[in-house]
Amino acid sequence: NSMVLLEVSFDEREMLIEAEPATFHFTPHYKDYPSVLARLETLHPGSLRAFLERRFRKIAKKSVVKAWEARN
Repeated sequence: NSMVLLEVSFDEREMLIEAEPATFHFTPHYKDYPSVLARLETLHPGSLRAFLERRFRKIAKKSVVKAWEARN
């Protein structure tokens, strides 16, 4: 019951795992990818939102991000 959070630098991943090992982890498959796994049971909703927003801003068209920011 984990989800993959993409675009997480190796330094950030290490920090997350050290700070919250019950939530953040990775498997050998992901060791060479800038990502981290997060256990859904213990992932704080605010953290999930922050990760999703960061990814959205990275992949969405600038006009879509701008419109979304205007509504929020």
